[in-house]
Amino acid sequence: MDITELYINALLAQADHIAANFRVVKQQETTDNGFSATVFQRIGGEECYYFAMRGTDDIIFSESPDGEDNVQNIKTGMSYYQVVEMLNFYLKLTHNDSVPQFAFWRRDHHCQLELCQQESTRAV
Repeated sequence: MDITELYINALLAQADHIAANFRVVKQQETTDNGFSATVFQRIGGEECYYFAMRGTDDIIFSESPDGEDNVQNIKTGMSYYQVVEMLNFYLKLTHNDSVPQFAFWRRDHHCQLELCQQESTRAV
């Protein structure tokens, strides 16, 4: 068995374990900036929830949103846009009514970023 087969078998075993032991409660599909998150609940036993998230898909350097996020990750250790998307998803998860949403705006041509409140959206 080669390394590729071992890797695929490990992924399939992990997927089977997750499908048998957890259910998806809420999910944020991948955004334009590459953020994705899922809240899982353990099936059976003590009531436990797990928050799983991921960021940029690939290491790319381009004009695409993911390309800018990669540059932010390298320069500062995080993508500001993905952090804001995580905050917005969390706010939707933890509120029953409309919640404020936030975004980064470019202040001027020096690319200073400013966190600004947007219109409220319905909680998920």
